[in-house]
Amino acid sequence: MEQQPDFKKAYLLANEMLIASRYIKSFPFNVDKFIQNETDLTLCSYKKAYEKIGLDCYALGSHSALFAKLGGKNILFFNQDDTLARDSFNKLHETGHFLLVHNESDSDVDVSYSNMEVETNWFAAQMLMPLQILQEVQKRFYKIDEEFLMKYFGVSESAAKLRLKTMRGRLFLTQEEKMFDDIILQKFSAFIDQIAPKKLDYSYSCWDDPIQKERDTWQ
Repeated sequence: MEQQPDFKKAYLLANEMLIASRYIKSFPFNVDKFIQNETDLTLCSYKKAYEKIGLDCYALGSHSALFAKLGGKNILFFNQDDTLARDSFNKLHETGHFLLVHNESDSDVDVSYSNMEVETNWFAAQMLMPLQILQEVQKRFYKIDEEFLMKYFGVSESAAKLRLKTMRGRLFLTQEEKMFDDIILQKFSAFIDQIAPKKLDYSYSCWDDPIQKERDTWQ
């Protein structure tokens, strides 16, 4: 049976990080502070890697970011010339490889490598644009599109497109995957109210309207 990406593992891990983090209080958040203070990764720019140890990260096949073990340290190398929006997603993508303990020995197998990439994209998207928040915004009758995600979550256009694709592609979640929903919505309630203020609720009964009750006395 062909192995499939472990969406559940990536999603639950992202949810746990969102809840536990002291550095994620709103969006967009400081990805560098999160990585430096709440993971065992060390950040190093491509430029610094080349200047200090002569390591050409571009030659390793990535023009954005990459995770590697070097000198006993877990290092996340990143392209210092990327925009902040692209940089945030790329760093969390590589953080996903580290936290999900992806086996580097499988990286030469097309299927395994593809699954790992899908899992880390799912992880990064959930960290930067939590599904629970987006669903709550939709419940308040706001449209979620690329412009909305870029404006309020500080992501790149490509990351916004990816998030919209994942929202359409995997709608069913298990009860285990939903167990953190209320906590996440509570933690980020102020942010949700800021980007999607509750609109007038037209669902209430006219019989609960005090003005209507007053009118009834006129009959």
